[in-house]
Amino acid sequence: MRRALALLLAAALLAQFAGLTQAGGATPAPRATLTPDRPSDLTLQIGNSRPVTAIHLKSVAGLTGTGIGDVFPMDRYPLPCPSATKDWQLTHVEDLRLTWVRLSVDLMEHGQVMDLGWYSRWAIDPCQDELISRLANKGVTILMTIMYWDETLNATRPPDYSNEEEVQLYLDYARFLVHHYKDRIHYWEILNEAIHYVALEDYLNLVRRAAPVIRAEDPQAKIVAGGSTTLLYQDCRDYILGLLNSDVVAQLDGINIHPMYGVSPQYEDTAWYYAWYPDMIRQGKRIAAAHGFTGEWIAEEMDWRTPLNPNQYEPWTYTPTVAAKYYARGIVINLGLGVWAGIGGELYYAIAPIPTVVRNLSAALDGATPTAVGVQVDTTATKVATYAFTLRNGGRLIALWDDGVAADAATAASATVTIAGASSGPIVGIDVLNGVQQHLVTEVVGQNLVVRNLLLTDYPLFLRLEK
Repeated sequence: MRRALALLLAAALLAQFAGLTQAGGATPAPRATLTPDRPSDLTLQIGNSRPVTAIHLKSVAGLTGTGIGDVFPMDRYPLPCPSATKDWQLTHVEDLRLTWVRLSVDLMEHGQVMDLGWYSRWAIDPCQDELISRLANKGVTILMTIMYWDETLNATRPPDYSNEEEVQLYLDYARFLVHHYKDRIHYWEILNEAIHYVALEDYLNLVRRAAPVIRAEDPQAKIVAGGSTTLLYQDCRDYILGLLNSDVVAQLDGINIHPMYGVSPQYEDTAWYYAWYPDMIRQGKRIAAAHGFTGEWIAEEMDWRTPLNPNQYEPWTYTPTVAAKYYARGIVINLGLGVWAGIGGELYYAIAPIPTVVRNLSAALDGATPTAVGVQVDTTATKVATYAFTLRNGGRLIALWDDGVAADAATAASATVTIAGASSGPIVGIDVLNGVQQHLVTEVVGQNLVVRNLLLTDYPLFLRLEK
């Protein structure tokens, strides 16, 4: 999934784009220093003496849907299969409160196939089957990536989908998998990062051929395609654009992208992309819609590396606390744009406070749908990001943060937040890094609700407007 990124480092970068629109215009405001381990009695708002309490976490079964998922391998186990309490995939999903996952019964990359010698088998692995059943029984949405590796044809080279024989093998294997799993899996992704070994026209042809085969087995099937890798690079964006501008996109129910591998304002070679990303997604959505696409956008494999889990193809590294802040930003940005937020990164779930942030985001964003809300933020922070959501109970949720470079010991600027058309009802502030929440002091000004002296941080702070 990050394979061959070294070859992409020479790709031409676009000129730096304008940053996110900032809110501002306020006179200088008081500033306060926050530490990653905020004591439970530290307010989210200057002058607020109301109690600070812990965020309530639900089990996966208790969640209605967060839009937050992960990609991880399904190992080939020797029998007997791991138990429900020892299977790390199940405990991982429950621990992070993930409501969707991306899996494959086969390896995702040809290099892995050559290293391990695991080729596709025309038989269902009982342990994989059991894992999928357990995930489905928890209510977890499963996105299955269909890969086919032939022991004879692909021992030394990846598949050649300009070859009709190999196209037919893929179609037959897809039919086999969908037939078996159609009662538990409805999202089917066609290849992983096809850009590395499949010409665009061959990929489009494979999607054209595979979609009706999959739907013939399962009329409820959702077809997902994308085929690119990190969109930081021009050739990867061109591959996705080729899909968006084709007849194929109208046949899809999902477009998958790999949009964020360590991007942030901190590094010059990623700062322009980080600032442009929301506009890039909006432009991509307009292009796809113009060609008949009405489905979901799905971000996969987002990660921010630390010295504890480095990757040579992702040189942008951060401390664990700063990485957690960028995970939080990346998740909220994508969900706020109406994109499923798929995270990843080797061993990230063992690097505190990253899993803490993911759990708390799942609690805050459960049942949230992106929407437009009039929000004005007056602060001394130079960049402010805001995203708004509606909740299933009729409430609203606003995420906002200082969108500059994140730091371990951040400096929080005092902010005045004005929410249009919200002249009544309590507001709860939610701090997802530290897992605390607090009822905020508000006032009504005309038809607007105003929150003064809010401590604006460099990671998402949520304002939940109760119905």
